Amino acid sequence: MNLNKEIQESKTLQDLLEILNSFERDENDEHDRLEHHIDLCDLPTFGKEPEDTTEIFSWDGTHYLIQNTCTGPAFEIVSRKGEFK
Repeated sequence: MNLNKEIQESKTLQDLLEILNSFERDENDEHDRLEHHIDLCDLPTFGKEPEDTTEIFSWDGTHYLIQNTCTGPAFEIVSRKGEFK
């Protein structure tokens, strides 16, 4: 399936996370980055928009999707309860 179509058809934040991380995991070429294929600022969302979306790529009613710049998967889901900015 086309990556853009698969992303736009994701039904939940967890689905979106799995799609993004599977691309990063499967495309193990440092020159073939996800942002070369999709606009990370145009990902689907699944709930009320937070007041500040800085460093937040998508969200639902209880969580944010953020980019993990340290170790582990490229993206992760974190709770909306804290003062994440």
